[in-house]
Amino acid sequence: MISARKKRGPQLGGLWKFLSYIPAFLRASLIRRFVQVNNQLPIELVFKRAETESETKQALTLIHDTYQELGFINQQESRLHFSKFLALPTTTLLIAKWKDEVIGTAALISDSAFGLPSDPTWSNSKLRDKQQRLVEISHLCIKKQASFFLRGSTLLAFCKMVFKYCTEIAKVDILVTTTLVETKPFYTDLLLFESLKIKESSSFFGYLNFNKETLAKFNKAYGHKQISQNLFHYFTKIESTNIQLTKNRNFLPPNWNGKKLLRRARPRLEFNTAAVAFMNGSTKAEPCKIISVSENGIQIKLDQNHCQDLIGKPILISFEYEKEWITCQASIKWFESQKRLGCMVCDKSHSWKKFIDLAWDELNQNSYKVAS
Repeated sequence: MISARKKRGPQLGGLWKFLSYIPAFLRASLIRRFVQVNNQLPIELVFKRAETESETKQALTLIHDTYQELGFINQQESRLHFSKFLALPTTTLLIAKWKDEVIGTAALISDSAFGLPSDPTWSNSKLRDKQQRLVEISHLCIKKQASFFLRGSTLLAFCKMVFKYCTEIAKVDILVTTTLVETKPFYTDLLLFESLKIKESSSFFGYLNFNKETLAKFNKAYGHKQISQNLFHYFTKIESTNIQLTKNRNFLPPNWNGKKLLRRARPRLEFNTAAVAFMNGSTKAEPCKIISVSENGIQIKLDQNHCQDLIGKPILISFEYEKEWITCQASIKWFESQKRLGCMVCDKSHSWKKFIDLAWDELNQNSYKVAS
């Protein structure tokens, strides 16, 4: 366990609570003036996805202990506290490790049929209207036993890891969060989150668009500052060996018996149906194969190679299923390879919903075949 310094620094929670009482026009300038970027973190401090059983258990234990201390979990509840969102395969646990000990964690929860944990507080807003990919950051915890210096460095580096994961790997459009109202200055004044008014006065709801406008705002707020205070430079320019994220866009949790599965690999499947795609407004039909579908998205394999420049571009996919041709409008969201890509469906017709029901309920040899 990391030993705390004999003279502990001030508690981060109390610091942000104090700052929340300062008028907004003074608070932002004050926070940005005193922020310090640490580009030389110790090599023992690593930021990554939870990939082993030990890392996952430590992360969940840290979440439980933190929430219990805040009074969100009863003392009599189980040591490892699971919510339905932590158990979903579309949830990714990011962690900070000091040597072999997990000292920080955060859950990135993708929008799905279950929605997001914060839905009850903002479901009437227009964030989902543009069919963008939403991910919620939740359960952000830094171990209390870590020294004050390490807690501060870990928190800012954690934010950089989340930024890199959302923009470079998961291709997220909007990152949302709901947290204690006392921490609002950290998100709005330091990280430039937008805020929405919600009914719960004790909570803060914020969101961050990953687009050119947000980068321009960061550059305007921090670009003129020296390197040690320039968060725009810190998030977008500097590469850190402490952050170890692979370019793996598979959101499924780690498999604890990976070595056994490598010796008996399971073949990938695809839909046994004819399909074509019209890329970026083109009138030329390109043959494709449907690999997997969800209520909101579809993954396809094309015959030709394509480049990452197509991310965000429209695509029209037509395919035959049970003697009926189904056409759906979608937008390209991520590339697994130059031929395999994932799309978000924009136009959900009755025939598309019928196809989803059949795809989920009839996993048989007539529906699928081994991928070529």
